[in-house]
Amino acid sequence: MAGLALCLSSFAAQALFDADDVLDCAALNAPDSSFSETTDIEVKDNSGKHRKMQARVLGQRNDTELLLNLRLTSPGNMAGTTVLVRERAKQNDDIRLYLPAMQRTRYISDAMSTTKLFDTDFSYADFKQLYGAFTDGTIEYQGIEKWHGRNVHKLRIFPSPETQQPYNSLITRIDTDTCVIMGMDFLDVQDNPQRQLVADETSLTNIDGRHLAQRYTMSDLLKGSSTTLQIKRVAMDEKIPKDAFDPETFFNPH
Repeated sequence: MAGLALCLSSFAAQALFDADDVLDCAALNAPDSSFSETTDIEVKDNSGKHRKMQARVLGQRNDTELLLNLRLTSPGNMAGTTVLVRERAKQNDDIRLYLPAMQRTRYISDAMSTTKLFDTDFSYADFKQLYGAFTDGTIEYQGIEKWHGRNVHKLRIFPSPETQQPYNSLITRIDTDTCVIMGMDFLDVQDNPQRQLVADETSLTNIDGRHLAQRYTMSDLLKGSSTTLQIKRVAMDEKIPKDAFDPETFFNPH
């Protein structure tokens, strides 16, 4: 796929590639079965105040479904708060939130999947897309452009009405050299960006032949807040207990 970077114009790219080609290349960076990682989270509100958290993320995927377990390990008053996301073919996602202070699990409806996760600038649905599970809808390939000094494939995604997304369309930029997601613009009906996701190009790395960015920032352009994720201690295709993705046991330590 390194030859993708040799395309010099959007016209040439249109002739050689389509959306499926780019998504297939991005899929090559996904683990064969599972992954685990630690993620440092820093939230900056519109007054400039900073708040830090850390999460342990477990994931498992097959040909059609992605399973995610996100458990906060700090700060202390939020430690143990856990989210389970189970993607289901031809059904709404099964999303559950465990609140340790109440010792109870709350079901998150599909209509709430676009609300903020852990009061960050990322929604439940955003985390899925960050790990390669793109929203359902119509996808257009719009050629190659420069993005923060790198050549990227530009895709425009119009979500299906069933997904109830709070944006009209999504511009996704995928690196031509590594097929890593480098940015996303969440656009309103006037094509004005409401939020923007940007990968730090200096954080690109290669783990066992798979490429990933280890630092992403999501900015809410309307509210002036931002959230940065720093991904650490990545492990792929190691055995993860099945009960980490079981609605009855996902909140237990793993």
